Amino acid sequence: IKMAEDMIITQLKFTRWAYQKVFRYVLDNVPEEKYCANANLCFRSIKGMLVHEYLTKIYWRLRYQNRRNTPEYQELRRIWTEEKMYADREHPEELCIWEKEFPLFSWKDREDMFKLFDEENAWIIEHFSANPISGVVIGGGEGDSSSKQIHTALMHNVLHSTHHRGQITVAMYALGCGVCDGLDLTRMEV
Repeated sequence: IKMAEDMIITQLKFTRWAYQKVFRYVLDNVPEEKYCANANLCFRSIKGMLVHEYLTKIYWRLRYQNRRNTPEYQELRRIWTEEKMYADREHPEELCIWEKEFPLFSWKDREDMFKLFDEENAWIIEHFSANPISGVVIGGGEGDSSSKQIHTALMHNVLHSTHHRGQITVAMYALGCGVCDGLDLTRMEV
């Protein structure tokens, strides 16, 4: 069990490290107009993808902390059940929900959001490095029976991040912003 827990912590550390590389690359190589441009992604733009990922980190932290009755958690549940959660392929100029303002979750610019996103990644590593990776994380809310074993939920978090990080890196290349190279686990700086 200890080896499995160590592997999960390594994956969480890798997720944080890889996103730090993506953040730096976006700040250095992706101008604001391309960051917000339609990239034919399910959440329309690189911005939409990163905001979705950031708010996902908050959503799961609140679940791990058993704080599902907070206004923040309730707002996140509302966003996830939005009819227009995904980009509208018929109207690609329309922003999707992830590209809009969220009064309960605010940041001044993308650099500030990246800092907050990194803090969420740090929290999950610190929390589960100090606490056993066992037990159950309770379902998302009323009518949600998605209670999961904590180790399963953590691996979902890692895989979800990898999935969207891959979409983001492809979008950067497609928009002419180059390649954010070296995101493999074997290249992680320990």
